[in-house]
Parts: sequence; C-alpha cells; structure tokens
Amino acid sequence: MAEKERGLVGSSCGLTVMLGGFQAVRVDCWLVLPTSKKKLRQTHRKCVEFVHDKVKSEVRKIYEHHQEVSGTVED
Repeated sequence: MAEKERGLVGSSCGLTVMLGGFQAVRVDCWLVLPTSKKKLRQTHRKCVEFVHDKVKSEVRKIYEHHQEVSGTVED
C-alpha cells in the first residue's frame, strides 16, 4: 500500500458511574486502528462499535458487582 493511502482512525468513549455515597468510577476506552483510504469509513465504524461495546460491558460489570456489595464500597 502506498504511504499516502495509509491512515489511522480512532474513537474514544467514557462514562462516569455514580455508585452512591459520594463514590463514582470512570470507565474510558480508546482505540486507534490503521486503515486505507478505501476502508476508512468501515474501519472507523468497527472502531466506534468496539469502544462503545467495551464501555457498556465494563459499566455492566460495575453495576452487577455493586449490587452484590451490601453497605458502602470501601478500599
């Protein structure tokens, strides 16, 4: 592939989850992928979907874990 036909696409997503009792956790994910001009939109869509799904998955885990904890979350 010619040098000028190469490129990078990226996406990031983040969400702050309030746990209650003045506690919160932040979930961030970012991804950068190499691509060609021909596949720019397709690769970007894959990047966005991956990042969004990863944040959703991690937030779901946080909510499930937090519901199992009684009282306040401590170190």
